[in-house]
Amino acid sequence: MAATSGFDSPGLPEAMIGELLAPGERLLWSGRPRGGLMLRRGDGLFIPASMVWRGFAVALESVAVTVGGSLVVELCFGSFVVLGLYLVLGRFLADAYWRGRTVYGVTDRRALIVTEIWRRRVRDYAIERLTEVDLFAEREGPGTLVFGRHDPSVQRDPPIFGLRRKNDPKPAFEVIDAPDEVLRVLRDAQRARQQKS
Repeated sequence: MAATSGFDSPGLPEAMIGELLAPGERLLWSGRPRGGLMLRRGDGLFIPASMVWRGFAVALESVAVTVGGSLVVELCFGSFVVLGLYLVLGRFLADAYWRGRTVYGVTDRRALIVTEIWRRRVRDYAIERLTEVDLFAEREGPGTLVFGRHDPSVQRDPPIFGLRRKNDPKPAFEVIDAPDEVLRVLRDAQRARQQKS
């Protein structure tokens, strides 16, 4: 576990993915999502709505405390205040933490997503089965590779309330640098795999 001791290490993605390689498997690319706080599509509407929620919850809580409501009412309104704080700020911190504990890799056999929050979770996908890969990128910036058909009506970006679904049906390399280059590496590996079989 020496490779996972410091998540700020620049060589971490290669080391973590390297630990997972099968005999004879070659690492072609490794990386990680961009770190730090990040605004996502939809935040332009979600941030003001969450601030209204928080303001309303704070007003209700202050009325309950001032009027001398029961402890149950104060705790109930207090939970709305805590939820409001999470919606305004906490979800951004949670998202940044999640991305900071995630690494990606492409080998000559698999695409891997490794996340280590409470425990290590490894998701790997045989590259020959990744037939549909959507690339979402800015002109000169980071981008996201989504594996499987992207349907905006089903997949939400950002995840609802900033929380990720436990079993996300659309695995992705989120907010990576040079996503077009990573897609090229993946497609080259797929072609090489098809030629072998």
